[in-house]
Amino acid sequence: MFRKALIFLLSSCLLEFSVQSVAQVVPSAKQDVLPFEIGGGLSAFNPDLGSGYMLGYTMWGDYSPAFLTSRVHGLAIEAQIKDITFNRSSSQPNVTEKSFLGGANYAWHRYRNFYPMASAKIGYGTIDFLFGNNYAYTHDSRVIYSSSGGGQYRLWENVWAHADYEYQYWPQLFSTNLHPRGLTFGLAYDFRLPQRRY
Repeated sequence: MFRKALIFLLSSCLLEFSVQSVAQVVPSAKQDVLPFEIGGGLSAFNPDLGSGYMLGYTMWGDYSPAFLTSRVHGLAIEAQIKDITFNRSSSQPNVTEKSFLGGANYAWHRYRNFYPMASAKIGYGTIDFLFGNNYAYTHDSRVIYSSSGGGQYRLWENVWAHADYEYQYWPQLFSTNLHPRGLTFGLAYDFRLPQRRY
């Protein structure tokens, strides 16, 4: 299933780039340079294992191909990497959580310098832990799910301040389900022309 989805995604991207490179009907001054946004930030996350919040980083990229935005303005394909490693609790001194997610992001471009957004993603998560002296089982991984909501505010031209709250679902781990969740604050750079963002 993931292989078919990846092939479809790559094929769609290649088709989109091919169409953009061949069709030069619109004057270049009115075209976006690249339909991409990249960003990164600091994350404070409750790993739902141990106690308290841990710290880490999140990086993401959004791709807004014409075949999506022409149908639903504000819709983008999003990829995200999250690494929660620092400020571990005393009850779980070895815990780390990493996730590699992809999905859809929708931004409501209602205002000129601010917009709310929401996303839904699926991907791969890995977790390190230590229960007592059981050194034989200290790592696990699985398919996980994520939803988030937040917003971005324009600081200058193509630079945006970013804040979001994310909830993750890790099924069937330790005979239960984990629900990591937390906040991310960061910066994003949008390669599109500023006037095309809203």
